[in-house]
Amino acid sequence: MVVRPADARDVERLFVTSSSELRARLRILVASTRTQAESLAVAFDYLAIEDRPSAHVVVTPVDMLPVAPATLQSLLGAVERGAVAATPVFRGRGGHPVVVRGELLAVYASATSAPRLDRVLNDAGERRVRVAVDDPTVLADYDVPTDCPEPPVLLRSARP
Repeated sequence: MVVRPADARDVERLFVTSSSELRARLRILVASTRTQAESLAVAFDYLAIEDRPSAHVVVTPVDMLPVAPATLQSLLGAVERGAVAATPVFRGRGGHPVVVRGELLAVYASATSAPRLDRVLNDAGERRVRVAVDDPTVLADYDVPTDCPEPPVLLRSARP
């Protein structure tokens, strides 16, 4: 699922040219959000996470490349072993994606003032784990299309 403001059509165009399998599984929600925290609140409501507190949710900005499968597996494994949240760390620096249990996102239910995710993660204390990964992609941040040298493999069109 992608939550985007009405004026961010570039995000949607990126996925329109992606594979039919990805398009079939993708939900794009258009919402009047001003912050990433407000977007998380919209996603929380849409997914009805309050009914599934043990659900594993992967939270990532759309302006980064997909991480290595081993990175995602490590993060999911940490949450499966009992952490309420797992964040990747590459060479001492934290990044994305973040994997959390639905219960941690309960602060976004009908939030009148949605808190930033970093604050929610810090409030989790020792129930949040930082997972060392050998994947520099977790630190990548592509704010404009020219920052990304070529489209990610998962987002390329599957034309023969």
